[in-house]
Amino acid sequence: MAIPERIIEIVDLRLLIPSTIDEQERRRVRRQQNMEENLSEECVASFARIGVACSQEIANERMSIKDVISELHAIKQAMLLITSIVNCDDNSQQQHTFS
Repeated sequence: MAIPERIIEIVDLRLLIPSTIDEQERRRVRRQQNMEENLSEECVASFARIGVACSQEIANERMSIKDVISELHAIKQAMLLITSIVNCDDNSQQQHTFS
């Protein structure tokens, strides 16, 4: 039967948070996941806005390169924040596991 082997494809992975952690920890993990998803979506949307702004048909309506660079730096900082949150969480989970 394929259902047990493929259950991971249909189950919400948030349900797989170990039951040994308390409810407060579950809420923290959910908040963090939501924050990471929101930041990632905002970064992708920012890239799209920059692309559209840079491809305006009339040259003086295009985004200035100075503004593009500023926006790209802001996106980079947001992505670094996401990475550091994920890495920090991974490290704390490893410490929690080995403690």
